[in-house]
Amino acid sequence: MSGRVPDRRILRASDADRDNTVEVIRRHGSMGRLRVDEMTDRIGSALEAQTLGQLDDLVYDLPREPLMDEPVLEPRPPLWHYATLWARAAQLFVLNVACLGIWAVDGVGAPHHGFWPGWVGAASVFMFFRKANRVRAREDRRRRRALQARTPPRGLSG
Repeated sequence: MSGRVPDRRILRASDADRDNTVEVIRRHGSMGRLRVDEMTDRIGSALEAQTLGQLDDLVYDLPREPLMDEPVLEPRPPLWHYATLWARAAQLFVLNVACLGIWAVDGVGAPHHGFWPGWVGAASVFMFFRKANRVRAREDRRRRRALQARTPPRGLSG
């Protein structure tokens, strides 16, 4: 047998697949997304469906809702909750204050150099937001791994 995974649209549907689709249709019907006659037509088609593709076609225009047993990813904490960002902000603040101090002492006698600490400040802002982006990406990866560890593989439960 080859290692290829067959297309979901041609895989045969089980009774559990049909029952799950009927439950989704009923839930959306009770929310008012489907008229009663449309809901009964879709339920009848779901009970007669032979492939997963036919079941998918019955619910393609309905919003996907997390199932009750599916873990949901909790919202991300705001940026100021990350200690590494506070540390980076403090480092960059000290660097900019030092540059301003050097400019204030040396810049009075050499006005032709301009306000060069502005360049250091612009680079500091860039470095801070790059660090914030990396912290967020690392946290998102950690949260996704934790969610995957809690989620049972599809098709193996029950």
